[in-house]
Formats: sequence, structure tokens, C-alpha cells
Amino acid sequence: MSKYLKDGALAYLTITIETLDILQRKLMEIFNQANKIIEESYKPKTPEELDKIYNDLTEKTGKDKEKVKSEWKAEDIQKYFRDQTLKDELLTISYVLRADGKGVKFSDYGELKEHFQNAKKIERLVIHLDSSINRTSYKSKRIEIGFETTFGKSYYLVEDDDNIWVEGIIKELTDILGKCKNKNYFYYSWWFIALIQIIVVAMIFLFCIWISSWIAPKLKIENAMLFVFIGFFLLFSNMWMFGSIGLKNFIENKFPQIEFRKKTTFDWLWQGVMLIFVGYIFCKLLDITWKILF
Repeated sequence: MSKYLKDGALAYLTITIETLDILQRKLMEIFNQANKIIEESYKPKTPEELDKIYNDLTEKTGKDKEKVKSEWKAEDIQKYFRDQTLKDELLTISYVLRADGKGVKFSDYGELKEHFQNAKKIERLVIHLDSSINRTSYKSKRIEIGFETTFGKSYYLVEDDDNIWVEGIIKELTDILGKCKNKNYFYYSWWFIALIQIIVVAMIFLFCIWISSWIAPKLKIENAMLFVFIGFFLLFSNMWMFGSIGLKNFIENKFPQIEFRKKTTFDWLWQGVMLIFVGYIFCKLLDITWKILF
């Protein structure tokens, strides 16, 4: 494999069609520069190397060598050289998009862009820039960027024998992606999780006091309210253990680490309504509990 390989995780990004356009321009710039260097490094530099190509062409075409020399221009020689000698080493760009329950591989950016814009739900996008020889022996240059909505599965990878090239490409890619950061990290922070835990436990506590005050007078046992409160508190606390798993899945689905497209006004409105609703319920329970206890 290549001497140097560096990878890293990606998270809390919003990938839009504009982001893909910027990435595509950068990758095409890398693609053209790298292929030019590869072509120049293998291009026949001596008369002997050029004569070898003419001999090969004479054998393949069955024509006289002098006639081949007169018919084949420099650009024809270059095309032949590219097709025959470099086809496994020149870099190519490909894309894999999984959307609406199916995955499709593209070699044309225009087709990828069309599918990206028309997809209802995008789950994964992987961009490959490598060569055939890299895919079989893991040599030569390679760039891979994977965006996935699933938690902790997005990444970048850069590989080559030139460490300076690897470091330079990573810096350019991270600079581009650094401008796509979103605010979803808020929903994965420890203090947000702790805040949710405190709010839910407080709401369970207040609800249990309210329901205990309603049921206890109907029971003919000593310390009925305390007995009912403990029973319901244990019940709802254990139910919350399963509810927290559902909440985690909801957050990962609604606020993924990698978002495709930006949030619409409706998304922010929906979040605001939910926040107001939870606040209202909490205040209502607090008011009822206050009246019961005091």
C-alpha cells in the first residue's frame, strides 16, 4: 500500500448541492493536476522510448513503420500512450449515492447532482477519487469522502506516497467542510442529555404527586398517598428507561450528524412548537403540584 494514509471522522455537517459543487471543483482540480503529473512522468522522453511505441504501433496496425510515423501525429501518440500505458494508473472519480432505499453508483457528476436534487431521503453519499491500480494493490493516490446520516459513520481518507500531498489535501478538504458545520452537536452534548434527564424526571415526579393526590383518597390504607406515589414513580421511571432509547433514535433521525440540505422554516417552526408544548405541560404540572402540596 501507499506509504502514507490519513483518515478522520466527520460530524455535524449540512451537505447541500452547493457544497457538492465546491467539492467537485476541488476534486477536479486535484484530478487534473495528479493525472498531468502521472502522464508527464511516464511520457516517452528519449528517442528510444518513442521508437518503441512506433514499433508497437507498426505491429498492431500491420503498416510500414515510416507510414506510421507520417500518419500518427504527436496528439495521436499521446492518446495511444494514455490508453495503453496509463489506463490503470490515471485517477478517476466515482460516486455512490444511497437514497430512497436504494444505492446507485455514478461516474458522471451531472447524474449524481440530478439524483441528489430529486431524492426524497438521502442516507449515504461516498465520493471516490482513485485509480484501477489502487483498487487492486492499494498503491498510488486515493481520496475517499463518506457522508452518512447514521451516527459515527462519516469519514475522510487520503492516501499517497507523498506525505506533503496527503497533508495538503486534508487541509483543503477540512477547510471546505469546516464551512458546512451545523448546530446539531447541541443535541448530542452531555449537558443537553443531562437537561432532558432532569426535565423528564421532574415531570414524572410532579405527575406522580398529582395522580397520587387523585387516587389516594379512594384507598383505605395507611399512608395511601406515599404508597401510590412510590408505585407510580417506580413504574414511570422504568418506562422512561425504554423511552430514552426512543428519544435517542428520534434525535439521531431528526438531527443526524450529517444532514443533506438545510432545514426549512417549517423544521424550525416545528421545533419551536414542541418546545412551547413541553414547557406548557411542565408549568401546568408544577402549578397543580404547588396547589396540592401548599
